[in-house]
Amino acid sequence: MLPALGDGASARLGEDFLTVDLLNFDLEIVAIVLHQHVHFGLVLDGARSTFKSGMPSERVPPILFKDQVTASLRPSTAHLFLAMCNPCVGDVVCDFMAGVGTVPLVAAIAPPPSPQTFSLGGDQSDEAWINMQQNFDFLREKMHGCVDNGCTQGKGRSAVVGLARWDSRRLPLRDGIVDVGIVDLPFGKRHKHKGGPMLHLYERAFREMARDSKNMASLKYKDAAFTVESPDVTYTGDEILAKYTYETVVIEGTKAIPTKTLFTFKTKRHVPKTGLMLVGWGGNNGTTTTAGILANRMKLSWRTKEGERHANYFGSLTQASTVRLGNDKFGNSVYVPFHRLLPMLHPNDLVIGGWDISKQDLGDAMRRAQVLDAGLQDQLYPHMKALQPLPSIYFPDFIAANQADRADNVLTGSKQEQLDAVRAHIRDFKASHSLDKVIILWTANTERFAAVEEGNNDTAENLLAAIEREEEELSPSTLFAVASILEGCSYINGSPQNTFVPGVIDLAQQRGVYVGGDDFKSGQTKMKSVLVDFLVSAGIKPTSIVSYNHLGNNDGKNLSAPQTFRSKEISKSNVVDDMVASNRLLYAEDEHPDHVVVIKYVPCVGDSKRAMDEYTSEIFMGGTNTIVMHNTCEDSLLATPLIYDLVVLTEMAERITVRREGEGDGTFESFASVLSLLSYLIKAPLVPPGTPVVNALFAQRQCIVNIFRACLGLPPDNNMLLEHKLVSSIEALKQVREAALDGPFRKRMKN
Repeated sequence: MLPALGDGASARLGEDFLTVDLLNFDLEIVAIVLHQHVHFGLVLDGARSTFKSGMPSERVPPILFKDQVTASLRPSTAHLFLAMCNPCVGDVVCDFMAGVGTVPLVAAIAPPPSPQTFSLGGDQSDEAWINMQQNFDFLREKMHGCVDNGCTQGKGRSAVVGLARWDSRRLPLRDGIVDVGIVDLPFGKRHKHKGGPMLHLYERAFREMARDSKNMASLKYKDAAFTVESPDVTYTGDEILAKYTYETVVIEGTKAIPTKTLFTFKTKRHVPKTGLMLVGWGGNNGTTTTAGILANRMKLSWRTKEGERHANYFGSLTQASTVRLGNDKFGNSVYVPFHRLLPMLHPNDLVIGGWDISKQDLGDAMRRAQVLDAGLQDQLYPHMKALQPLPSIYFPDFIAANQADRADNVLTGSKQEQLDAVRAHIRDFKASHSLDKVIILWTANTERFAAVEEGNNDTAENLLAAIEREEEELSPSTLFAVASILEGCSYINGSPQNTFVPGVIDLAQQRGVYVGGDDFKSGQTKMKSVLVDFLVSAGIKPTSIVSYNHLGNNDGKNLSAPQTFRSKEISKSNVVDDMVASNRLLYAEDEHPDHVVVIKYVPCVGDSKRAMDEYTSEIFMGGTNTIVMHNTCEDSLLATPLIYDLVVLTEMAERITVRREGEGDGTFESFASVLSLLSYLIKAPLVPPGTPVVNALFAQRQCIVNIFRACLGLPPDNNMLLEHKLVSSIEALKQVREAALDGPFRKRMKN
């Protein structure tokens, strides 16, 4: 504190004229001076910036060894260090020379919105270890935490801390486990060292830190736009043009012939203003989709019994997953967010509207659905209350009779008149919001299968004529698909019924409009596509798959009718077919596992669906292996991110065209109208007629990634990692790492 200057103040600056009291102050300013930047932080409460032990006095510790000393770092400075490092939820934060434990303890108790991390710290000296334990005990008492060394319990969150005695030159840690490393190094006259032994400590300790840190030893994550530097890739203001060599293998008899085909991919860079119209907007998925976008736009937070929650897009392939882009010069894998691959639409930018057979506004419909926490619903209700669904098409014969009490918002007139009304809704929605494009998605009730009849719905012409004739075997979802296609809007079917009768596919192909489906793959079926792929790929023979579900939302209520359940049963049962057919060592030509699917309606569980599966397999020498799995699925919270992804990927596909070089007239073409690119998100993937269905989950995902990489002229990620398999490559990378560490380090220490 700076004393006031009075008349009797000495004109000479004596030794005690300027003093610092590290315990009693009103304002603390922390400045961290870096090479090109200075980071400032303010601490307004002295009590919150200190721990109980000797840290506040910052006394000079004794020199314990020739090259090992105990450092003391103020909590306020440690907090600023952490803010600069910006750790993520679940990161391992480590102080390799922790001294009295300031960094790991501050990281552990940092309140929200700071992310919850695992804090790790250690030091070699007896004094540091004693002070570290004293500080931990003080925090445990202050936070009313648990007794064991290893965690403290605060309000609404637990703080996980690992404290240890170690030598920073020989750390007992695996390679690449540390996400964030923060070290207050011993230095300068305070420790009576200038070069000499301290230099050797730094050099050996830095090598250990580099080995344990992910950014040097394992992988890197970059959330930033990137460009590809290649003679095969050209960026213009409007487009990305990329030459891509597609390599595959053609089998002729007993010969495998590698082939290469040169393509040029053209991707429009401008992201258009896009509208999303949901059929079933007032249902569980429709209200949750809308609420999720609003919550993320407004960056809402709310409290639950487990603590504070924040709006996010977890569960979304495009918004919450990463892809491996390549390696840095050290050989480390570099990952980027999926949405950074190409200029993609963001869900926050979607304009949402839609139809529902219930006239309830979306605020009340959200409360009826009982999907979101009450604290979030209360914040969203005023915004959702103003949203009103358009009247929808309702043919009682196609869904369960128990849905009749909700049907108070329906279109009337002939099928042709209802089709025309839906088309007018789409045009009005697009014009009123000044949209560049609209995508239509069905998330309404599961319908029964429609009969495919010659002369009725087998061709585009017959289908349009059947609508005019008022044919009975035309479902609401098919009419919505026809309206969407006629308006030039991509249409996605999120339910299992056969919306895409041959006439719809024919119409989409004639108009050059994308269609995709059928049925969201969110819970039990997604697990099945992973597990069966694993078993068959491992040479294990599944002989029986029995799947049981019960759920209590309106979807479950509608599926209690036999005719609608049959649609769901078909979509769930076909998911293993291609995996079984891929291995004739296990299965004969006409052999397949017994596969049974059961769905029951249990109102009590609401949207929290229960799924139980039993997988029985034949293993070595006639043995039997049984896997039993229980899966509790928050149904709409799993399905909603898929809706975002389906829209984002469909819109992205609309901006990609491809040209085969050296063949044809040199024009660019779009993907086939049946957009099989969406298979990763779909339970019963719709594919162009005559093409194979792929159900294996990771093959579906890698298909999307590799096509998007092709748009940038990048080869597929083959996971060979030869640079880490050959001795010569490993040694070369080691030399690169050592040169990167030694050069700047020795230059600075010399200065």
